[in-house]
Amino acid sequence: MRLQTIFQPKHTLSRDEVRRGLRALTWEGIVSTGFSSLTNSTFLVAFALALGANNFHIGVLASLPFITDLFQVPSVWLVERLRRRKIVVIVTWFISLLLWIPIALIPVVMKMPGTGAISILLGLMALRGTLNALTNCGWSSWKRDLVPQTILGRYFARRLSLASTAAIVLGLSAGFFLDYWSAAGSEAIGYSFVFLFGLVFLGLASPVLMLLVPEPTMLPTADTKTSIVRIITSPIREQNYRYFMKFLMFWGFASNMAIPFFAVFMLQYLKLTMLTVITLTMISEAFTIISLRFWGPFADRFGSKIAIYFSTSIFLLSLIGWTFTAIPGNHALIIPMLVILHVFTGIAVAGITLTVGTLSFKLAPYGRATPYLTCASLADSAGTGLGALAGGVLADLFASRAVVLDLSWAGGFQPFQLDSLHLTGYHFLFALAFIVGMITLRTLEAVYEKGAIQREAVLPTLMAHFGTFCNRVNLAPDSTYLSIFPLRRVLGKLEAIDIAVSRWSNLDSRVLQVVPAAVREKEKKPPSCENNSTYPIVLEGEP
Repeated sequence: MRLQTIFQPKHTLSRDEVRRGLRALTWEGIVSTGFSSLTNSTFLVAFALALGANNFHIGVLASLPFITDLFQVPSVWLVERLRRRKIVVIVTWFISLLLWIPIALIPVVMKMPGTGAISILLGLMALRGTLNALTNCGWSSWKRDLVPQTILGRYFARRLSLASTAAIVLGLSAGFFLDYWSAAGSEAIGYSFVFLFGLVFLGLASPVLMLLVPEPTMLPTADTKTSIVRIITSPIREQNYRYFMKFLMFWGFASNMAIPFFAVFMLQYLKLTMLTVITLTMISEAFTIISLRFWGPFADRFGSKIAIYFSTSIFLLSLIGWTFTAIPGNHALIIPMLVILHVFTGIAVAGITLTVGTLSFKLAPYGRATPYLTCASLADSAGTGLGALAGGVLADLFASRAVVLDLSWAGGFQPFQLDSLHLTGYHFLFALAFIVGMITLRTLEAVYEKGAIQREAVLPTLMAHFGTFCNRVNLAPDSTYLSIFPLRRVLGKLEAIDIAVSRWSNLDSRVLQVVPAAVREKEKKPPSCENNSTYPIVLEGEP
């Protein structure tokens, strides 16, 4: 097959072409997520620490991919002018993958620990972030035009669950290898082997699979003389999409004040081994996979917006839980606490990752999604980058401060003193992220999603199902005690507190059938909402 044919966009796609494209897209998600599980998050942070990074360096490292997303603005111009997303995406992504070779070789050619090694790492990651910005701009709109809107939630939930499964297996394997390697040689060299292994066997397969995904032709603009500036700023002029961008920016800021420092907190403050941290991360990934079976159909039936409400609320509850790790010393309850926190974090991250993506796809117009998804990514990147930087600064600021609560006894019996609570800089950081996240939920209320169900109608239905389940298994006391306890009144907008006390394993597809159609939100046209166009091909069943 000639390259010209492979890279040529298609005006129409048959049912079989769409199915084959979705299958290739699923496999691409598996290999790219598997590679990311070996190069991002916990592994990259631990690699930076081995090179000599401090909290500020970790904050900069976490913010770099999002700061460099500003280069998506010129990439919109490139995509709109070339109108060949496939070429732009594959070329830039391939070059970005090759940059992992010099990154992996840093411990071989540089002195460790040292500022030189950290500077080179930050510089290469900045270059990768710039290339990824060019990739993501066309890749997001390409996927939005390919996947039918009626199955967005189910398809991406299935794709994400398969990819997360691969990430768990690869992450655990790499964790065992690094634990063995750290006892036999240089810790940083072990990460070099992991990065190079992931690149050769996983990363380079991603652009190959992208070649098999067909690219629908981009729709022409209404006015062929429209300037590129007007095209790029079109989402900002649309009020509903502007509300959505505002939410993404604030949520990115709130969540990433804490997320990059979970691994640092466990490695440096709690003194856990790398294998333990990786195992906890994989537990979170496992519950991400399990809960995706719920979030996908939930978002398709009730709407992505209400799913975002519940999942973000659960994430905020897990932030509060990190405060209970403030018991000093190697306490026996630390590991069980961390397991519970990672379970709820996995459930929440599954809902957030899936439904934020599907909602951005729904609000972006078919064939003209590039500037919309770019602006959404920029808003998220701005908040995420600033949040990570603020988290790094605040972690160092609060490092020398602590709140200690002691329980002591002096009297007729043997006197004793028990350190019951010890709040340090990281605990203050997590608490502050929780407060900012609570405020962020307010900004989501203004976003309009066509066909979404009001959250006031969804929550009582789910709680009614929970009550029926509890009565069926004859729990004592009766589940009505849970409903009369004013948890929602105490915690305000944390709607997910009612779900947190229920059993997630029983909220399967049967729950999605009990909400009557009469409770659907009344159809009304939101301000300047012009982007509710649907995919022109209707598929029967799932891909």
